[in-house]
Amino acid sequence: MSFFKKLGKNVNKLGKDVATKTKNIAEITRLNSENNHTQRIIEDLYAQIGQKEYALFLKDEGDEKFSEDFAKIKAAFDSIEENERRALELKDLIICSNCGAKQDIENEFCGKCGTKFQRPVKAKEETDLKE
Repeated sequence: MSFFKKLGKNVNKLGKDVATKTKNIAEITRLNSENNHTQRIIEDLYAQIGQKEYALFLKDEGDEKFSEDFAKIKAAFDSIEENERRALELKDLIICSNCGAKQDIENEFCGKCGTKFQRPVKAKEETDLKE
């Protein structure tokens, strides 16, 4: 066999090997991507199950074995709510109880839905009113 025929066969075999490896890599990538997507679906379903069980807990209908974990979740939600409320105060904003829009604290009415804001009377104002 001549040198060029051997070289041709080797190049041809090498080309087939590269094509096969490329196809395999593409298939492996596709399979991994599909598995990652499926894993996200499973995690979302787990989260939905947990959220449903937590909602039952809040109605005093949930499984008691999770009560300690749910209490931690509730405390975390309460902390987030308090931090958001404090951040709004620092920005001089309030949230409309009717539509949820953020509004300037000085507004008497919501600029989005028109709801009149109910403001608690402060202690100093109460004292001034009594005098």
